[in-house]
Amino acid sequence: MYVGGVFIHPFETAFNEENFHYPIYTKDFRYFIENAKQNLADNALKPINNYSFHYHLNPKLKCQQELETNLTSLNYSSSPITLLLVVKSATCNFLLRNVIRQTWGNEQRFSDVQIRTVFMLGECSPVNERCTNTFHHYPSIMFTKKSQQFRSIFALNQTVDCQQLINIENQFYGDLVQADFIDSYYNNTKKTMASLQWTAQNCHQVPFILFVDDDYYISIKNLLKFSHNYLRLIIPTKLQSSMNSNDYDSNSNDDDQYQQQLNQFDGRLYVGYVFPHSHPLRHLTSKWYISLEEYPWDRYPPYVTGGCFLVNNQTLIDLYYASLYSQPFKYDDVYLGILAYRMKINLIDNKQQMHFYPFEYDREKYSTIIGSHGFHDAKFLWQVWNEQKSLGNA
Repeated sequence: MYVGGVFIHPFETAFNEENFHYPIYTKDFRYFIENAKQNLADNALKPINNYSFHYHLNPKLKCQQELETNLTSLNYSSSPITLLLVVKSATCNFLLRNVIRQTWGNEQRFSDVQIRTVFMLGECSPVNERCTNTFHHYPSIMFTKKSQQFRSIFALNQTVDCQQLINIENQFYGDLVQADFIDSYYNNTKKTMASLQWTAQNCHQVPFILFVDDDYYISIKNLLKFSHNYLRLIIPTKLQSSMNSNDYDSNSNDDDQYQQQLNQFDGRLYVGYVFPHSHPLRHLTSKWYISLEEYPWDRYPPYVTGGCFLVNNQTLIDLYYASLYSQPFKYDDVYLGILAYRMKINLIDNKQQMHFYPFEYDREKYSTIIGSHGFHDAKFLWQVWNEQKSLGNA
């Protein structure tokens, strides 16, 4: 019964605002962080997480509006960058990264919108010192000339040296960010924190940032639509319907309510697939086991699944600074939920468009979604994205 966690639950602390004293605890954590932003060097309470990542690969000029011609073959416009895609990718997923570059991660997809894409990696693990060559399994994928050149480097080899090929890949594309931790499941929090830190340091001026795993389908077109109209999500559906009706007598009251709702929105956007009432798993055999020492409360704060979420730059900065003063947690999405809760960031649940569970492909249903999990197969991703593009939905 102990193995099943039955005897542990009575010793859990009830989760509520009064009891949730997550370390480092201070009564008004958000106020403390706002001060820390201004006076980090002089702050009496030093950060408990320095996140002193060393980046083996670091395209730190990626978010500059104008890049030197010797740094990239792409002719970027001087217009402001609208969207940054930070793709958390496994080290050996060379094929998926190439397909993403040619589909939803294509920086040149829209002539009137500036987009940047980077892939966040850890170090090759001893288990993955050599990667299986999967390029030759997918002859139907129409690779670009550059990708064909990259593919030809190891076309005859069944396995390739992981780090050597990552270095070559970066020479070709210049879009890899590689930090000094082993790329593994239980280092996901480190990967997420490295992503936050790198983005906060190098791309903090970009209005919208999508953090996403490399096994997702994404419709950038629907994502951009959402980012331009997300304020409607803070207005109750009933109020929206009323404001869209022809009942002009009630519109003055509705206008007041609308303004009230806008006033309650503090400008920080954090949207995705929300888990509102998850509980820590106390079963010793569970992959997601958490001890009372690690987390004594009986419930997690609401959190957005880490596989795909959209933030604006205000939220990015708040989460990053909050992480400097918050004890690390082994599960990255829960950890970000803890940070958001401490910073009083309201989560926007968009389950209808951002699917944590694999959403069965249907050409009509996919016309409105932003993303779906479950695209491990590069060929399937290629086929779905191209069909949706031909329908005007990607």
